[in-house]
Order: sequence, then C-alpha cells, then structure tokens
Amino acid sequence: MRRKASMSLHSMSKDGHQLLAATPFQSFVATPHQNISSSFAVTLWAKPEVAQFGSSNYIIYPTSSYGNGHASMSLSLGTNGIQMGEATTSSPKTVIGLTETANNFAVSGWTHFAIVYENDTPSLYINGEIISKGTKSSNIVHPGLGQPDAPARMTKRFDGDLAGLEVHAEPLKAAEIKALFEQGLPQPDSPSPIELRGSNKALFRRGGKYTFSAGGTKTSVEVPSLPVVSLNGSWEVSFPADRLPKKRGSLTIELPQLKSLKDHEDFDVAHFSGTATYKTKFQLPKDHGTKTSKGAKTRVLLNLGRVENIASVKVNGKDQGLVWLPPYEVDITSAVRSSRTNTVEVKVTNCWPNRLIGDEKLPVENKYNSTRQNFAIEEWRDWFAKGLDGRGYNNGDEFGNDGTRKPGDRVTFTSWKHYDESSPLFESGLLGPVTVTGAELVDIKV
Repeated sequence: MRRKASMSLHSMSKDGHQLLAATPFQSFVATPHQNISSSFAVTLWAKPEVAQFGSSNYIIYPTSSYGNGHASMSLSLGTNGIQMGEATTSSPKTVIGLTETANNFAVSGWTHFAIVYENDTPSLYINGEIISKGTKSSNIVHPGLGQPDAPARMTKRFDGDLAGLEVHAEPLKAAEIKALFEQGLPQPDSPSPIELRGSNKALFRRGGKYTFSAGGTKTSVEVPSLPVVSLNGSWEVSFPADRLPKKRGSLTIELPQLKSLKDHEDFDVAHFSGTATYKTKFQLPKDHGTKTSKGAKTRVLLNLGRVENIASVKVNGKDQGLVWLPPYEVDITSAVRSSRTNTVEVKVTNCWPNRLIGDEKLPVENKYNSTRQNFAIEEWRDWFAKGLDGRGYNNGDEFGNDGTRKPGDRVTFTSWKHYDESSPLFESGLLGPVTVTGAELVDIKV
C-alpha cells in the first residue's frame, strides 16, 4: 500500500513576508559591528538564575577579531554580581565590576541594564539609574555581540533569561534609558503564527494570507482574524498548609493582576516555594469559530505568558496537560465552552530558594560551617536522626507517626546552607500575560 506523500515545502510566507525558507544559513561575520565603535549603547532585560559571574555566565562574550588597537566589550551577570569587560584577546579585562560582598549588589528577577560607551568610556545603568562609570579605554571599543561561538565558550554562557537585547549605534542619554526602563519588561515571544502538524496540516495562530511554495508550485490560504481573550483580571491564588509556617495554615489571596509572587507584600507569599493554585474565569466570544477558512478545524489555545517554573492546567475541571518551557501553551479545545463561563485552574510550581531565603530571616534552628568551601551542617537534629523530615514525612509515610512536623518556625531544612537572609529572591509563580486565542487547523495541498 502506497503512503500519501508528505509536503516538501521550499518556503512559507505571511502577507508577503517570508517566515521560513529552505535556504542555507548565512555565514557568520567575524566583525558584525565594524562600523559601531567608541560611542554606542547596548540595552537589555536579564534574569540570572545562578550566583556566578566573571569567568562564566557571559551574556556577551568578546571577540578579538577587530584587530590591533580595537577591543570588544563583554558582559557577565549572576544573581550576586556583574562584570563589564573589554578584550583584545580571549581574556576580558574588567572595566566595571560590582559584587554582593563588596558593593551590596544583587539581582532579583527581571532587571533592566544599559551599557553606554561615550568616546570609549563605559557607564553602567541599572533599572534606569546610573550605577557606575569606568575609565577611558586605550582601545577603540566595539559591541561584543554577534560573533561565532567557540566550543570552549559554550560552557561559559549566561544561565538565565534575556529579553529586548538591542545594540544602539549612538550613545543613549540618561532620559532615554529611563524611558526604556519605564516601558517595562517586553512581552514574551509569541509562538510562530504557523506550525506544521504532521505531513499535510498546518496550525494557524494569526489571521492573514499564507503562501506555500514547493517545487515551483504555490498555494495560498486566507485565514480570517482570530479572536483573542486576555485574562487580565483578578486571580484567586491558594497555597497549601504544608508549604507555609505551621501558624499560618493554608492561605488564599486575590491578585487584582498577575505579578511575581516575590513582589507580594505578604512575607509568606513572597517567600513561598511549592505549588500555588491559580483560578479565574473567562468567556469566549459568541462568534468564536464561526468565521473559518474552508475545511478548517477551529482550535482554542491557552497561552500562559511567563511561568516560574512549571505549570499544569485544568479547564472546567478537565486536565489539559503540563508545560515546562516557552511557549507555555496548551490546546484547550476539548474542554472549553463557547458563550458560557469557563473556569481555568493553573497549578504553578516554583523552585525552593525563595523559602530557603525567607527561613533565613527567622530564628536560627541549625548551626552550619562558615568557611568558604564548607557550609555543611555541624550537628544533625534529633527529629531528623529519627527519620522525620522537614514537612513531617517519616519512613515514606505522608506524615510522621505522631502527625507532627519538625520543631521551629522554619518551613525548610537543608544539610547545607545555600543562602542567607540578604540573598535576592527569584521570580515566582504565574507572571502572564495569559491569553485565550483562536486558531485554525488546515489541510495544506501544494
């Protein structure tokens, strides 16, 4: 039995703009910023995830390709420090450096940075304010972006997320930098307007005229404007009792708008680690699914925007799956109801540093070594030695034999001290923006 041939596309375009093409990638240019030097700016939003910088965690790793008398700028960033450098060889020289220990510098979540060079003199702005100014370089400095990567550098790359990275051919003024910061964090990258599904189908996320080319043959699909519902109202957020101090019990709050839990005024919300449950409601437009392309199947997609760190989704009580990397999108077609109220439940699990940091602000319960390379616990507590862990688990049972939790106000217990009370908090929870969008699944014949 012969199998149906699959598509062999050469290119795809939307409204005349090419989306994909089966052509070779362009070769890297060793000196992409040959004409930008001495006076320029680089702006970006960054969210570091680890406390490393300097010899690693490079957002911008410099090249030595610009020749004698020239240098490239570099930028390394961790939660506990930042280092700007310049390099005429592969080893950057520090021109501005700030650390947690020396400068009380730390990065908590998404932060705006601007690097400005004027006549080869660097300045560093953080969240719209100038923080430090270096000395004039003895070289002509270029932005250190866009060079081909060497395998040895790949292990030194930035561990975290970036947004809005841009090179400006002219130095920005202080007011311009302030305005960029006040615009806020850019929206997360949207999924591609089209996604190939299987051998002869495509999912369209946005309206427009799509053209497909294969072997000299072209075909077009007209997709009508697709509905978008923004879930930008209030959300109910619940926190389980076993992830909060004993005296709190369970906790439920209302967020008028989504924001990082680390920025909440309640101490135990800001320092929460575990699984928080978000709930809200929405309605689809009455005409949803009535304006479709010929032969198209209507789909409904839920996009969660930014998530810290992993989420499971239910719509009207039906499990819609789990998402753990961008784009945080699930197909909710089978569960959603048109012209009726729909309930969304999103369970978001973050990492545990925030509660570890919060516990460091509470009375001391354990003694740890404090040498540079050893922060291990000095003495095991009786409750731990008897097999009862920090949340009341004992020998694999849900609770200890007597139903108790460990003594003290702290929620967590570790055998190694990872953070202190001044450590920066990490982004946490459902950040959004959350949208429900229409989509079309169409058979493509080229």
